[in-house]
Amino acid sequence: DRSVQSALLQKVTTRVQSQPRTRRLPRRATPCNAHHMPPTALLLLLLGLARSAALQIAITGSNSGIGASASKMLLERGHSVIHACRTAEAAAEAVALAGGGAPMVCDLADLQSVRRFAASLSAEAPALDVLCLNAGVSPSRKAEVPARTRDGFEETVGVNHIGHFLLASLLEPVLTRSEGTVVVTASGVHDPDAPGGTVQGDPATGATLGDLSGLGAVDGGGAVMVDG
Repeated sequence: DRSVQSALLQKVTTRVQSQPRTRRLPRRATPCNAHHMPPTALLLLLLGLARSAALQIAITGSNSGIGASASKMLLERGHSVIHACRTAEAAAEAVALAGGGAPMVCDLADLQSVRRFAASLSAEAPALDVLCLNAGVSPSRKAEVPARTRDGFEETVGVNHIGHFLLASLLEPVLTRSEGTVVVTASGVHDPDAPGGTVQGDPATGATLGDLSGLGAVDGGGAVMVDG
């Protein structure tokens, strides 16, 4: 999963140069382990908000967990938050939890929904300072068959990676206009060197992407894992 994140960051993240100190953003978006620091501290550290003027920030999955906690604190610090959530109901819930912000629908399990969100945001917001790819799902261990996205991908890969990759790619022009930053929220499950990224602690089972053959096996209920 690191290679997917690295590709996304290399394509989308713009280095910030010659900005006033009061508005300076991180030079590189950094995947962090959400298990290793408090939720609000995680995003505030990455965004460098301690010295930032008001920013326009879009966060996926802001109706619960880290996204909800961070959104509330960001609004309290004077920033503008766009809640990009799976449904209109979830977006409204995000607004209520955070105490403000703009609700918008972005269903990462439906690439057409991602495209509609990106088009609407690009039209309504001429510039975007921060795109936080925070939403994520985890498969049920009790499920007998894998859940899939509307486009046929296994849900975890489709939502956590493919949907976010498309979103960041589509919003690249908007981010570029404001010399914006991309922030990725991740977990230890994606780290092959961490206990959470292995099966029963066996280093030989560390999480990898293999040859990515699973991404091409969508038709006919193809491969579940990215490595095929």
